[in-house]
Amino acid sequence: MWQAVIIALVLAFVPSAALAAVSATELTGGGAAGSNIKTATTSSIAPGANRLILAWIVNTNNQTPDLPTLSGNGLTWVVASTAVWNAGKPTFLDRITLFRAMGASPTAGSVTISFSSGQESIAWSIVEFSGVDTSGTNGSGAVVQTATGTDDAAGPSGLTITLPSAIGSGNATAGGLGNAGAAAASISPGAGYTAFSEVYLSGPQSDLRAEWRADGSATVNATQSGSFPMGGIAVEIRAAGAALALALVKQVWDSAGVNCLASIPADSTCNSSATSVTVATGTALKVMIYIRNTGSGSVSDVRFQDLLDDSATGFTYTANSITRTPNDGTAPADTATNAVILAAATTAQTDAVGAPDDFASITDSNANGKLDKLTVGAVTGQANQSLTFQANKTFAIVFSVTKR
Repeated sequence: MWQAVIIALVLAFVPSAALAAVSATELTGGGAAGSNIKTATTSSIAPGANRLILAWIVNTNNQTPDLPTLSGNGLTWVVASTAVWNAGKPTFLDRITLFRAMGASPTAGSVTISFSSGQESIAWSIVEFSGVDTSGTNGSGAVVQTATGTDDAAGPSGLTITLPSAIGSGNATAGGLGNAGAAAASISPGAGYTAFSEVYLSGPQSDLRAEWRADGSATVNATQSGSFPMGGIAVEIRAAGAALALALVKQVWDSAGVNCLASIPADSTCNSSATSVTVATGTALKVMIYIRNTGSGSVSDVRFQDLLDDSATGFTYTANSITRTPNDGTAPADTATNAVILAAATTAQTDAVGAPDDFASITDSNANGKLDKLTVGAVTGQANQSLTFQANKTFAIVFSVTKR
């Protein structure tokens, strides 16, 4: 008899068909220039509770610019992304860094921007976003994805940054873009974007402008008044949600992947809705576990686990047989049939705990020397790579067993 155990599906971030509208408020923008600056202090800000705070920092140095650290407001400021550009300039290099933060009880006050060595200029743009996902830590649930872009030969058309995945329904996008060498403030927002205050420093010449759009776009761009090296960081911001739209399914198939033998929950297309099946000793089988995301937003940090019956009358796992379907735009649709999901292109996963490259692993839970505990995603105690996949897509894990 096939014995299936499906243990709780754990979601760190919850999508919704009824999404809150994201809104943005500029908290501060400013800069400091001089020789050997190691610390800069912003004007006082008052971040709201459980709001996503994003800070774009541009710093310039005559060597590779240091990565800054931020402190203040009772918040933990986490680097979300960074990029260096203007490498061809003989005297200065530029770095842009995006920080994220969120807290239940932030305090009013200034933000301190610190460096381990002296910088020639420091510019900042700090923005608050409300109506966002508040899960995770320090704003992690509200930041879906980031992307960097640089162009040391950028012309007046400026810089366009393309996010790697499609934008989830209701989500917003934002970006901070900087240039170097302009004689005056020179950056204009991209089409559809609302700009925040521009920060221009004349010595050395450095410009920073952040922008955002509530309806979101896979591209974040800005133009400029001339030809100057540019760099920037784009981000997708997840809207707050209220409804979970995931379905977890476990099935057993014959080894050829032709006949579905049993399914939990019951499926009328799988052996007349059978939820168990009797097979002879020595029978090879395929097990498929999949999640349909029928919601309109992507999901992040998806976790599930399954315990294989490895008793004397159970099953023997086939070593190195775990595969997974894509988790990008090529993944099976949420309307795909069981057969289509099983036949989808797959990538092999190692049996060993998978981070940072694998999404799945299998270990021995009862010290009998037989692999039986499968985890997918960043499951506590057996953590693999964190699993994210898109709206209206299906993600599947397939592995092989033999009936004892």
